[in-house]
Amino acid sequence: MLRRTLGTFDLVLAQILIVVGLNWLGPAAKLGSLHAVYWLLAIFFFHFPLAAVVVHLTNAIPLEGGPYQWAKAAYGETAGFLVAWNFWLFIMCFIATLGLSTATAIGYARNAEVDAATTSVIIVSALVILGILGFTTSKWIHNAASVALLVTSMLIIVLPFTTSRPLLPRPAAEPFSLLQLALFARITVYALAGLEAMSVVAAECRDGAKSIARATFIAAPCIAAIYILGTESVLRFVKPAEVDLVNPAAQVFARSFGSAAAAAAILLLVVRDFAQSSQAFSVSARMPLVAGWDHLLPAWFTRLHPRWRTPVTSIVFAGVVVLLASLALVSIAERQEAFQILQSTAGIFFATTYLVMFSIPLLKRVPSPPMIRLAALCGFILTAVFFALEFVPIVEVRSPARFAMIIAVAVLVANALGILQMKMPRLIRKSG
Repeated sequence: MLRRTLGTFDLVLAQILIVVGLNWLGPAAKLGSLHAVYWLLAIFFFHFPLAAVVVHLTNAIPLEGGPYQWAKAAYGETAGFLVAWNFWLFIMCFIATLGLSTATAIGYARNAEVDAATTSVIIVSALVILGILGFTTSKWIHNAASVALLVTSMLIIVLPFTTSRPLLPRPAAEPFSLLQLALFARITVYALAGLEAMSVVAAECRDGAKSIARATFIAAPCIAAIYILGTESVLRFVKPAEVDLVNPAAQVFARSFGSAAAAAAILLLVVRDFAQSSQAFSVSARMPLVAGWDHLLPAWFTRLHPRWRTPVTSIVFAGVVVLLASLALVSIAERQEAFQILQSTAGIFFATTYLVMFSIPLLKRVPSPPMIRLAALCGFILTAVFFALEFVPIVEVRSPARFAMIIAVAVLVANALGILQMKMPRLIRKSG
């Protein structure tokens, strides 16, 4: 049995680190002066309902694995696999944006263009090497993410009060439009999701699911403060129309600091982004290993390195997927459009897992009180809106129809491959 060593304070810090991402300050800044209203609406109608559903499902289906185990218990093995597959693809696509984001950050630091393709190759190679070496070797850089996130968040917030440079006036409120709805959906689901990861550590909490619920009510105001004050800071240095969605924090540092200080702050951003991505990659690259153990993927995913005892094949496979996704998008579109396509494709994969998760109490696949079903309904509706609007570009693209087509084809092909991979071991066993 796992030791119950995690208390409320540990969970508060964990939630902040899991949920907060400074890249979401960019879409929020494009909403203009009403961003605080949108942030608060998102917290009350998505973040809190998500926490309620996660706590309820953690109690009702106490199996480590989060949405995968919940979907498997509620709908069967195939649904569980597809949820895990889409979640894995979400993380792979999202990590693929790291090359673009890092190249952009370094470009701000050097005041010169940086080749995103070369940056992607270097970063993915480093992620694969750290993944193969294992957590014992890579944990020091993972721990750096916690410190770097808190430091960069505080830097963003205090910048307007410390700079000697003139600040921009607060922008006027924009009339409501489809673009604003798309931006709101993006900061709602993307920026405030992640609490399902808390189900993994529920067994190590002193009070189980109650500690997660208590920590959520404490962490939520902190998360709101970071996002609202951080967005306000971005707007004091960058006009909404000029916000760089690839790396808004690096853009703010470059405009507010002197060259040396900006380079140091941007370096901290790069360390934070790489450390967080390394941690996510190392964990997610092992998902095919588990699926192989369950005979849902070919057996070669389960092979461990004789020295490092890590699933090298699974890790290299994940690295190839990340690199191909990154290089393909860099080669066919402009930087902002490439980043948007990667992020939107990841969003579709992610929303799929959340729609299934919210449907479990909503369709009474587990016994659920009315308040939980209401929370699930809020989460399901907002996630469905997010899903649909991920096909709508929030930056200027060559063709909106082409933009949506690329995403749709990528999602359909990826899920077809997932179904094929799942059925292949069974077909091999039958033919044998």
